[in-house]
Amino acid sequence: MEDFYFEAEALLNLVLKEKFIEVPKLLLHEAIQLNQSLIKHPFQKEDLEINFSYNIWEFYQNQLIGVDIPIEEKPSRYLIDRTTDTWSSWDQWCQEVIWYGNKKGAYLYNLRPVENIPYYLPRNANTKIEDKKEIIYGNRKINRSWIG
Repeated sequence: MEDFYFEAEALLNLVLKEKFIEVPKLLLHEAIQLNQSLIKHPFQKEDLEINFSYNIWEFYQNQLIGVDIPIEEKPSRYLIDRTTDTWSSWDQWCQEVIWYGNKKGAYLYNLRPVENIPYYLPRNANTKIEDKKEIIYGNRKINRSWIG
């Protein structure tokens, strides 16, 4: 899957360049990384906390309801819920996500913004979220190694 997203990003950068459309490389990378992180996968045992430099999720959600907000360069943190629904086999995942999910378009994990959480706090995957104002402990996985 990672190869697919890597190639998609390279092709999108090429098309944008050919069309003389300027999009910050980091913005495009983070949008693709968000999409990759939201796709449901089997064998997931931990939620995923991700940090971006742009308000990608808020921009996307507002576009879905016809509200124009600017895409802004501002620190944005999100928690992707990968533990509420889990699949312990490929057969189970294919049946529930691909077959049943196809009818509902339910391929993506739930995501919630996380606010006001200092980066220096220790992480503990057993702590749960109660609301956006509480401190969230969990694994933070940031992969920016393939930014062009």
